[in-house]
Amino acid sequence: MSSNLYLILLIILLTLSLSLDCPAGRGISTSSSGVPRCSNCRAGYYSDPTNNTCRCCSSGNYSVGTRNSVCSVCNAGHYSSSCATSCTECSKGTYASKNGSESCTACPAGSACPNVGMSNYELCQEGTYNPSEGATSCLECKHNEYSAKKGRTKCSRCPRNTYTITTGSKAIRDCIKCSVGSYSASNGIGCIPCYDLCNACEVSFHNCTDCIRGDGVVLDGNSCVCKEFYTLSYNEEIGKEECIPCYKFCKICDGPLANQCDECNEAIGATMIGLRTCGCAPQSFYSEKQGRCVSCHLHCKDCNGSSNNDCIGCNTPYSYYVENKPTLCVSSCYDIQGYYLKDDTCKGNLLFNS
Repeated sequence: MSSNLYLILLIILLTLSLSLDCPAGRGISTSSSGVPRCSNCRAGYYSDPTNNTCRCCSSGNYSVGTRNSVCSVCNAGHYSSSCATSCTECSKGTYASKNGSESCTACPAGSACPNVGMSNYELCQEGTYNPSEGATSCLECKHNEYSAKKGRTKCSRCPRNTYTITTGSKAIRDCIKCSVGSYSASNGIGCIPCYDLCNACEVSFHNCTDCIRGDGVVLDGNSCVCKEFYTLSYNEEIGKEECIPCYKFCKICDGPLANQCDECNEAIGATMIGLRTCGCAPQSFYSEKQGRCVSCHLHCKDCNGSSNNDCIGCNTPYSYYVENKPTLCVSSCYDIQGYYLKDDTCKGNLLFNS
């Protein structure tokens, strides 16, 4: 075929195409022989009368079957991509609020989309929450929490030392106050007793804010401990630990007895006189009046008092025993009328001691 003939044929086909006017739902196509003709627009397409062509339905629209002159719009809760033959329901956890949506949106935090094909999300109700997007259900507030408003992303904690009986509490009034000497654990149900020495505690049983009333207990940071000169002991009668006084000569101890000392109370003159046993040093005694160890009289080897008539043994060779007076020690027998020295002892004169 000559180029001139080909050109003439092309002009004829173009002329036919321009003069061809397809009805609604049909568009121009070319036959196998190259002759233009009107064909039905297939599903997912529609006819454009301005140029007699079949065009793809845009996203958010669709067409079913053939020979469509217009595309249908997807309803809210559905979506479609381009050239779609149907709309797809939004999956659980998503929604589409408008007609003609190209895609679905994840439900925001504080809400849920429990069903397919939802046109809007559902806010979490009082007593529930949701921290993340795209959820299909809301979560109940845990024990010791509450949610007083809709659409919450987290629950509020009950005030310290209060608790809730059930989950899903809707108001702060559902938080019940613990009694004195107990606390509410964040993941617990009800109140838990504080440590034996605590009068009040928070967060844990040993995190004390106030101690029981007693001479031997002191608050050290967040702990209730025994003071110096006291030790911790379990009282079986009351079933609790308590601080009891050490033996009077002990500073640090593990019990109330004289032989349970770890360190002596040097402030009152006490010293270690045996295995874990504290007392006054030799040649001294404990004075209740002065509250400390006091030296014996210089004539005494040991004593029960401060005079030379309170001796337990004499401080020989500086003093002498007196016959029939076992607690008396003297520096000279001649200082006692009627006595004389014999065998390192003051003997009585029968003339004066008959």
